[in-house]
Amino acid sequence: MKKYSELILEAAIPRHSFVFRLGIMREFLIYKCGMFDAITKLLRDNSSRKNFNPDYQYPLSILYKTGRYADIENKNGVFYTNRLSAENVNIVLDFDGKWHPVNKLNTNAFDQAELIYDLFTQLGLYEEVSSLSDDDLKKWLVNFNNTSDIYNLIRTNLNFKDYTKWNRKFSADGEIAEDKVRIILESKGCEILYQGGNGDLIDMVYGTDLIVSKDDKIYTVQVKTKEDAAKKAIDSSLGTKKSYSNIDWFISPSGGGMKVFTKGNLGGKMVS
Repeated sequence: MKKYSELILEAAIPRHSFVFRLGIMREFLIYKCGMFDAITKLLRDNSSRKNFNPDYQYPLSILYKTGRYADIENKNGVFYTNRLSAENVNIVLDFDGKWHPVNKLNTNAFDQAELIYDLFTQLGLYEEVSSLSDDDLKKWLVNFNNTSDIYNLIRTNLNFKDYTKWNRKFSADGEIAEDKVRIILESKGCEILYQGGNGDLIDMVYGTDLIVSKDDKIYTVQVKTKEDAAKKAIDSSLGTKKSYSNIDWFISPSGGGMKVFTKGNLGGKMVS
């Protein structure tokens, strides 16, 4: 008699189970199955160039005051950085001309897994792949990547802009963390000068979720949902992550307070 687990593999597993199986294979799915390159090409083909400097005058003016951002210029009261110019910002825009969440699809494994489920269902392949073990599924996907044009299969069968559910969920989780940190910072006498949100280019370009003032000094803050992510972020700031180079505080909610990492305290400090 076959084992119960083997019998399960003989039937197509439901969508959510398949998406979870693929989603947790993040590095494999994104970088070894051709998904990153295919989706990056889709993003590039559907991108528009836009000068975002007018949209971010206030946060640019605050960052300029710190004296730490040599790329930000003050041109008679108008703040400008080439990093937000049309020359350097080429992204997918929504109907309002703002950043579209699909811009993160090439690095979001769970949204990619949703896309793959729909693609394979559309192509009549889902029952075949869903019955495979994890190891066999990986081999199948690599072979599929090597023998198929994933870019054109996605382009002709699906609207790739529809795959933003997980990005929106993760972004919502991030904004909840930011709000928790904001409340604690305000309770400690900090004034919140700026808080971005999902698709905020100040965060993407400068790594800054919050800009705060305390005792007449300006501090930049990167917020992570988990403590290990905050620790990893500050470690990155000391290495190759240029967008984090001017961040003062790396913070994550922790228990009833928050854990604060700084370049002077890489081990972090609990604040409640």
